[in-house]
Amino acid sequence: MLFAYTTTDASPFQFEMRYKETERAREIYERYVLCLPSVRAWVKYAKFEYAAGEIALARRCYERALEDLAEEDTSMELYIKFAEFEQIVKEPERARAIFKCVCKGCAQQWPVPDMTSAQ
Repeated sequence: MLFAYTTTDASPFQFEMRYKETERAREIYERYVLCLPSVRAWVKYAKFEYAAGEIALARRCYERALEDLAEEDTSMELYIKFAEFEQIVKEPERARAIFKCVCKGCAQQWPVPDMTSAQ
């Protein structure tokens, strides 16, 4: 191993951004989410794009995360972060649609028993 990052070292992302190498940082994030796909990785990538002023690319990160992560890996955290992002960028209708989608998914996964017919 040529070198190793410790917790006190700057991450490769921060290193590239220090020198305003946004494209290089983006390439590193792409490899990151491909090699270690997780909600945390995708959210970090989306936050990077938002910080770079790329709202459409940040949104696409969340959409890709929903597509790429298997259903068992997709947690409520991802949906909530996506909806929060939409609220931050002043898209309340999109945020509302995401929350509705989550509620429908919850209802299908954990159906509420019909209490009206139980007598």
